[in-house]
Amino acid sequence: MNNNCSINTTDYHSRGHLYLFGYANIVFSVIGTFFNLSVMMVYSQKHMTSPMHTIIAHLAATDVLTAVAYIPHSWQELIRANYNITIKTIVEHRTENWEQCSFYSWHLTATFTHISSLLVVMLGVWRYIGIIHPLRERSWCNTRNTRIIIVVCYILGILASIPAFLGTSVAKESICRNGTNITIHQLRIMDREDDLTFKATFLFYGILLKTLPSVALTTISCRLILALHQAKLRHEQLTRNTSTLSNESNRRFTRKRKQTIQITKMLLIVLGLFVTGELPHGIFCSLTAIYGTEFYYKYYYNLSEIFNTVNNFCSCTYFLVYYNMSNKFRNTFKVLIKCQEPSPLMYQNTFASCNANTINQCTNDVVIRSFP
Repeated sequence: MNNNCSINTTDYHSRGHLYLFGYANIVFSVIGTFFNLSVMMVYSQKHMTSPMHTIIAHLAATDVLTAVAYIPHSWQELIRANYNITIKTIVEHRTENWEQCSFYSWHLTATFTHISSLLVVMLGVWRYIGIIHPLRERSWCNTRNTRIIIVVCYILGILASIPAFLGTSVAKESICRNGTNITIHQLRIMDREDDLTFKATFLFYGILLKTLPSVALTTISCRLILALHQAKLRHEQLTRNTSTLSNESNRRFTRKRKQTIQITKMLLIVLGLFVTGELPHGIFCSLTAIYGTEFYYKYYYNLSEIFNTVNNFCSCTYFLVYYNMSNKFRNTFKVLIKCQEPSPLMYQNTFASCNANTINQCTNDVVIRSFP
């Protein structure tokens, strides 16, 4: 047990302001749960069934589980343990049972977060294949392969959480408060900063599970944006070289151009939200592996809760992105809210306006317009 009163007392007071983030986390978790349940309902409808929508539905499901699992940790570690700090409340709030509850809540949250990261990368890869290799999308990104990869993401997310689960525990510690020694229980990571296992664990989470997915999604999104821009230039060149152009082709070109701009904005939003939530974790995990537990408790231990609040906020905004940038999602959600039967005209086949001569070009348009 550590009996250095000054260090322990300072460390305890340094988290006193975080109870505000605890309340924010609970609010964002409740709102995010409702929003993501709505996303699951919309994309579970028969007329919305597609491999891409299946990935989005599972992403929403993991976000729901993440939000629900994080509430006990927020209540214990951020609100109860940091609000109205006295000797009596410290002893009452830092009991072994409450800390064990926070322990499992934190690890469940981390597990579902890892799964969400893998699903986001999978979403980007599937979209990349659909745009760059549209003729191979049907064979590579079919429903069967999508379900297999989703199961693999769940398995890998669970396996990735094992090192952190083994490296943390609920420790019994003695601290000094107003000249009085008291015994409490707190979550503690492995204190073997010179051990190779400690450094390898934080490098694994910082680089492989946080930084690398952010870099991969950034690269994929930039490649997709470039491909959409090149497609626009090719279509404009084709339009200039064509002497006569039918009204239907003009309307299709205008519609495609609007959808291209819309998809580009959506990709930038999704990219920004993902990187904003995950990249700071990756950077500080990597720095913890370099500088040890002193850096962890002085900086990352406090900032990680703020990063988690940002993650919860980003989880709430995905619904707003889908609602504002997908007409099909918006119309389906309105129908579900009003408890009405969907109109056949609302969800008519996209190929209805295509004739035999333009079916291939319309197929390419659907590839671009189908997200999300």
